[in-house]
Amino acid sequence: MTDRVSKGDKLVIVLVMMAGFFGLSYEILFTRTLTTLFGSIFYVSAGVMAAFFIGIGISSFFAQKHYRLAGKIEITIGAIGILFGLSYKMAVEHSDVFFKLMPESSFMVLAIPFVITLLPSLVIGCSLPMLYELFQRKRGVGETFPKVFSAYNFGALVCVLIIEVVLVRFYGISSTLLALGTVNLLVGFHLNKICKNEPVAEKTDESFKSLVDKTPGNVILALLVSSVAFGMFQILGLKLMSHVWGATASNVAAVIGSALIGSALGAWLFSKFKVKLSTVLLLSIPAATMGVLMIEPVSWLWSRIALDINEIVGPYWTFLMQSIMVFVLLVPAYIFIGPTESVAKDSSKERGAAGLFIGITSIGNAIGIVVFTLFVHGTFMDHVSFILIASLIAVSTFIAMKGEDNVSKV
Repeated sequence: MTDRVSKGDKLVIVLVMMAGFFGLSYEILFTRTLTTLFGSIFYVSAGVMAAFFIGIGISSFFAQKHYRLAGKIEITIGAIGILFGLSYKMAVEHSDVFFKLMPESSFMVLAIPFVITLLPSLVIGCSLPMLYELFQRKRGVGETFPKVFSAYNFGALVCVLIIEVVLVRFYGISSTLLALGTVNLLVGFHLNKICKNEPVAEKTDESFKSLVDKTPGNVILALLVSSVAFGMFQILGLKLMSHVWGATASNVAAVIGSALIGSALGAWLFSKFKVKLSTVLLLSIPAATMGVLMIEPVSWLWSRIALDINEIVGPYWTFLMQSIMVFVLLVPAYIFIGPTESVAKDSSKERGAAGLFIGITSIGNAIGIVVFTLFVHGTFMDHVSFILIASLIAVSTFIAMKGEDNVSKV
């Protein structure tokens, strides 16, 4: 068997990209729907992002071995999208009743979107580990997780651009949800046919506990601490973008898009050159520092040219220019901070470690988002918040180095 990509492999990769497209589209659209209803972009975004990370994290721990259900999972996700689109339409029609029930506390504005989107997030979180296992079994040779991880994130990035630039602006939130949910159903039916032709996997003794036992504790701890920092950095990025362009829903898409393209590029790059986890984490500190330091001059420049640009090219192209500037500011940092689970999996011989690493980093991200939103935001100035984030990354780098030293001595 060769390491060449067959026609069937390419089809699975396309389906992986589409799964990434649909998965993130719901995160962005759920954020938009709930922001419309609750009014607070910052807290609603934090609640939805935390729910998605928790959902992905919990599902990743057990979903990988049930890879033959990948088609049914996509069908379920599509149905959820359609249901959410119909529910949003009804909520808007009865907005006068809904607004009377609005919570006043910031905690509840975060908690309610979290609860609403947690169940869909648990289902969506099954996609990546299932599709990785499906592709790995069809490919048969080599470690494919960095490839699948990059494809999934690239599909999600395309989703950000299409939704923000075209679909929401021209067709509205409800219609976009209904259309994407319908297409997602069709993709799910096609994927289900592929999964039915896959042989039933032989039962193994590989359990969650055995995977944890086989994985160095330093790797698990380094991934957890660094992903907490990553979650905090995403919310800090959202906060800093609001300083430049105001509190808009487009900021959420731009920040998430930056994280996606950075993670996809990083996963491909570090897999190609076999870069160690400690090196990736160490380089993330100057990369993130550079992005944060550039925020103030970019804000100053934009304040002087924004009105002129909007009059010359219009709001549509102005948004594209804003997105490009966000990418320039944040992508270099996300290249190093984002793909840590892919870097760790690339150096692991345990196939089931993919789900374990995705789960650890996703839950760490959720913890970072909640901690920053409830305790750091509003308590510390932005530069102090970043010092805290950089300190966590430095700690995770030290932990990863110690683990690598122990492995080299064995």
